[in-house]
Amino acid sequence: MSVPDRGSLRLSRRDLLVALAACGLVAGCGDGAPTGDLASGSVDGVGTIKHDYERVTLAADDASLAEAVDVVAEGDMAFAAKLFEALAMGADTNVVFSPYSISAALSMVLAGAAGSTRSQLAEALGMGPDEPAWHRGRNILDQILTAPSELPLGVEPEHDGPPPPTVELANAPFIDVSADILDGFVQILAEQYGAEPFVIEFDDSRKATATINEWVAEQTDGRITDLLPEGSLEPDTVLTLVNTVYFNAYWRERFYETDTVDRTFTRLDASTVKAPMMSASTSLGSVGDYWTASSLEYSNGYEMLIIVPDHDRLADVERIIAAEGTGPFVDNAAVGEFSVIIPRFDFSTTAKADSALKALGILDAFNPTRADFSRITEPQDIYIDGVHHQANITVNEEGTVASAATAVKFRPVSGLIGGPSPIEVHADKPFVFAIRHSTTGSTLFLGRVLDPTAA
Repeated sequence: MSVPDRGSLRLSRRDLLVALAACGLVAGCGDGAPTGDLASGSVDGVGTIKHDYERVTLAADDASLAEAVDVVAEGDMAFAAKLFEALAMGADTNVVFSPYSISAALSMVLAGAAGSTRSQLAEALGMGPDEPAWHRGRNILDQILTAPSELPLGVEPEHDGPPPPTVELANAPFIDVSADILDGFVQILAEQYGAEPFVIEFDDSRKATATINEWVAEQTDGRITDLLPEGSLEPDTVLTLVNTVYFNAYWRERFYETDTVDRTFTRLDASTVKAPMMSASTSLGSVGDYWTASSLEYSNGYEMLIIVPDHDRLADVERIIAAEGTGPFVDNAAVGEFSVIIPRFDFSTTAKADSALKALGILDAFNPTRADFSRITEPQDIYIDGVHHQANITVNEEGTVASAATAVKFRPVSGLIGGPSPIEVHADKPFVFAIRHSTTGSTLFLGRVLDPTAA
């Protein structure tokens, strides 16, 4: 049995056509409208900026399309690795975050940045030399990831398989009623991010906080209700850009509750805790000198990659992820049967991401005297006052539900190997996980589990 190289990020033209067909983007696929959930939603009692822009649906015969998607996917993988180092390494708790959500939010920020502010964002995101192509690539990647099926037209889905994952991506700018937002910025966000610009009154900061949190809760099926804590918005806030990610998927081969038993999970400090452990077998995995890994499939190209280091080698595995991403754990796939044991887990992470993003070289955007967002608003000078991120994940015998949200707040400057025996991938000690799309390499969620019983 041969195992394909699932770590490659390069999309072949055939791969792209298959993905585009699923999105309704190939000529002859209906009206060409995206089939995934990409709408920004609505907010009761909140106005919008009137405009005639609609989200762009790109044609599959655009020769630059595959390259644009590749650039974004590769940039996102490198960005995820750097964020993992900044947000997870050294923490003494479970961690989950969505590099995809943070990258999407910062890509909207990029659309309004200029000068060194723009160049620092572009470098951190891995944009490359062509900003318009970056936004187009982000747009089409969103549509690929939210497509209900990756099968080309005429190919029947599996009748006995699980339903397609629910993947919902949403973007929205919340703009103060007094702000003068440039039309070009509104156009990019509407055409490439499907972001409907909402108008609210930030001088009533408590009400503005509630409005944004309600929108986030709606997009995440109620899993994130307090992205912006009370007091996080100031009355002089000019703009808040928000992204959400919602993922709900059944395992392709489900775990059975009758096979779940309490087993010992050994923490980093060698203490132990009893946790309900699920077990299954799979043929997808890889083996390193001091780790084993396995991919547990959903459908539509999605999978959860489980990486289990040997005892006392978690830091070494994390250093690989920080330097190279998850690629090394899927590039060298092994042939054989893998016996997989993982715990149920259910936890969330709340992070103020300012320090992590500054560590990635995004400095001027946070500096009132150096920030240049002259492509968002004139003549008012604004800067980023804070970046809030929240994510959560629930894993059990049926599948996985995960959600994430990112908010970027702006204030005016004045406001100051295989064998006959199964290879064991037993996550009965700290491990790293990633929810990724194997076709594009996009990582929706990344994290680690130090104690599966901790919330």
